[in-house]
Amino acid sequence: MDEIDQAVLLAYQGQSSTSPQVAQALQYLETFKSNFSSKSLSLCLQKLFVPTNQQHVINIKFFSFSALLDFVRFYWNLWNPTDKQNVKEAIRQWSIEYLKANPREPPIILKKMSQFIGFIFQATYLEDWTTFFQDLEPLMRSSNESVSFFLNILQSIDETVINPTSSQSNVNQNNMIKESLRVNILPSLGVLFTHLLQLNNPPLLLLTLQTLNPYLSWMDMANILSANFIPVFYRLAKPSGSDDNTNSLELDINQESLRCVRQIVERGMVAYPNKYNLLKEIQVFPFMKFWQDQRNEDWDVDVVIEMGKLIGYVGREVMAILKLVFTSNGSEEDKVRAMELVEGNLELSLRFLADEDDGISETVLPFLTEYVSYLRKIYPPPKPPPASILTQTQTFLPVITSKLKYPETTVYSPEEKEMFLTYRKNLFLLVNNLFKIHPESVVKFCTALLEHIIGSEQASPSEVEVTLVLLRNLSDGATGCSQEITSVMHTQIYPSIFVQLVTRFSHITAYQSKSNSIPIIEAALNLLIHYCRYLPLQPFSQDTQLLLKQSFSVFFSNTTGIHSPSSTISSSASYHLLRFLTILRPRLKAINSETYSPFFNDLLNQVFPLLSPFLVIPKGSHELPNLQQNIFESLGILLTLAPAANPVSTNVISALLSNLEQYYLSLANNQNQLTVEDE
Repeated sequence: MDEIDQAVLLAYQGQSSTSPQVAQALQYLETFKSNFSSKSLSLCLQKLFVPTNQQHVINIKFFSFSALLDFVRFYWNLWNPTDKQNVKEAIRQWSIEYLKANPREPPIILKKMSQFIGFIFQATYLEDWTTFFQDLEPLMRSSNESVSFFLNILQSIDETVINPTSSQSNVNQNNMIKESLRVNILPSLGVLFTHLLQLNNPPLLLLTLQTLNPYLSWMDMANILSANFIPVFYRLAKPSGSDDNTNSLELDINQESLRCVRQIVERGMVAYPNKYNLLKEIQVFPFMKFWQDQRNEDWDVDVVIEMGKLIGYVGREVMAILKLVFTSNGSEEDKVRAMELVEGNLELSLRFLADEDDGISETVLPFLTEYVSYLRKIYPPPKPPPASILTQTQTFLPVITSKLKYPETTVYSPEEKEMFLTYRKNLFLLVNNLFKIHPESVVKFCTALLEHIIGSEQASPSEVEVTLVLLRNLSDGATGCSQEITSVMHTQIYPSIFVQLVTRFSHITAYQSKSNSIPIIEAALNLLIHYCRYLPLQPFSQDTQLLLKQSFSVFFSNTTGIHSPSSTISSSASYHLLRFLTILRPRLKAINSETYSPFFNDLLNQVFPLLSPFLVIPKGSHELPNLQQNIFESLGILLTLAPAANPVSTNVISALLSNLEQYYLSLANNQNQLTVEDE
């Protein structure tokens, strides 16, 4: 056992890290790594050939690899020709002879050796080791362990060459290596990969796919197509059964095969001049459709997500084709072909969007959003899209609505709820864009949902909540529409929504009792406040006054108002009451006060007894609770709307001032007491 072995033994095993001997050993090893010489190189190479049969040998080899990598990365300029020749010969002997005699080498050693070979390859391939692949070619004709090791070397080469360092010289060198490999080596490697993909050896098959994937990103498309990878990937991408009958290795093969297909599409979209012909040639649409048709609910979710990513990526690429055709004034034939590609992807995407698993559904959402946004651009109002597109986009709404629903039984964690709300936000953006393409269909769909939950006793809580939130977002979709559409929405649709909501508010919010986790009351209050600005106040008729009374009753209900036993609901009701009055006051001030003052005189008489209990401020309070603050402000607004001579107004003002006076005196006393204590 030499000095290196003893130092490694001390550093890695059995001694306390604070021991002087350990500190001395660590210092010795660091000094060894930072003082390159032909002797130190030879010593490290020799240690790689010691059979790995004990833990301390693994530690010694691990250190030797660490030193060798430092010698290559930091001291390459000190290597003489003999050093370079010795290391190449050591790599050949270790890879072919040593590995054959020691096929059970630990994976960590194989990984480290492949990394070391990758660095040597980068440094020597163009200079004086152009026969690298010929020299290691026997590995490909040996045992499965040898083939796996060769694949590990290819992975290391890819990591070293494709991910260059910040050094510009390395960037240029790597580009030259890549070009040489693309022309001289990758065609023969393609043959090797094709052979390995046919083997009935799942671990080796998975490693082959993982190794091939990054090479596909810079391999010539001609080589990819001639190697016939694609039919193999299509075959391997289909799960053979349900989760219960499929092991994790097979599922990994399914996923990696789909990633390889996506890599080919990505490569082709960059390198292939006729993208339409490429998609036809590789038959990606028939494959995706066949895969989806064969799919059953037992297939692994992660595999389905990979297919969704493929469909989503292909969708964005066909959108690029469509945009190019339209912006470059392509022929009608080109436009038709591009639209056919998009429509083919739409059919698949909608099926994935409708999946009950949000992770699967999300994979195609970017494509659908981009498609609908582009329709807005090429068919700006008042230019209507073709009837076929209108029919097509109308099929989106039921699917989106089903995905917007809160789950009836699942209770989200805070993180899951945040993810779901972000997903819903993106879905609402999609609905808003659909509105701008064809507002009539969206309005018709949303109002039909409202009529359903109003007229039915069988609607689910999630249906009710989604309907309310969709109606709330309807006005966001109308932003930027034509003046004609905006006028219809403001004078007809929005007032109608408000009236239906107010007149059936108790029926709608009764669904809250069926689910504590779905915020129906909050959604209903938000909707009421949002559309109250469209309630016609002139003339201030009996019908208008009745609607206002019904609206105010919402805020004083034992279920939805400030008297609710739920502190969350009561606080929310006080906030929405204040918002309601804040929106209403300037609209009322625009008309004659003699018209509306009697109404608010009666209203104040009715609500003051209901609000009085909330005016008492608990002793010792350092700040007003939100609920009380909202009620104080609401009463202040009501006082400006009711006649000043109303006796109730005097009582309200007196109660407000009295309670506020006590509150501020209490604050002052507390402050004085604190000051005395400080002194």
